[in-house]
Parts: sequence; C-alpha cells; structure tokens
Amino acid sequence: MIQPLFARVLLEREPEKKKGSIIIPKSSQMKFASLRCKVIAIGADVNDETRTNSTINIGDTVLIGKHVGGWLDLDGEPVEDADKAVFYIVQDEDILARIE
Repeated sequence: MIQPLFARVLLEREPEKKKGSIIIPKSSQMKFASLRCKVIAIGADVNDETRTNSTINIGDTVLIGKHVGGWLDLDGEPVEDADKAVFYIVQDEDILARIE
C-alpha cells in the first residue's frame, strides 16, 4: 500500500461514464479537464487546522485538475500519460472540490 507523506493525498481515479456513442479525439478534448477521484489515503499534515479550513477524509469523492500531481499505474509505478493513470498523488491544495 502506498502511504502519502506530509500534505499529500492518494486518489483512485473513478472510471469515466460513457455519455453516448460519439467519440471525441484526444486532440480536441479540454486540456484542463477535471477528474473525479476517490480518496484512498491521506498524509499526516492534510487536516492540519493551521493550514486549511477544510477536512478531507478517506472515502470522499473529490475533483482534481487532470494534469496535477504524480500519476501511477495499478502496480504503483509512475506513468507518463495521465489517461493511463489509475492512482494520483496530489497536494491537498490541488483538490478543487469535494462531491457530496
């Protein structure tokens, strides 16, 4: 198991749901699209009240920018392409929103 350090969060990418049968080429997709992810593990400094007013818990669903953090495959190895990543390690401040 990967345990993030300091103010980092380990996220698992939620599978994207198909919205129809139209295929949009990667070259036309938004460069800064956001991703839905589930919080898998948090570092010790994530919920430090002196740093932030929000609380992130394991199991929360959050939105992150597509091109933030470190990208990992299913085995925990780094990957070059964000679309092939299963896990993300991001700073807690890179989380855009919590979905309730």
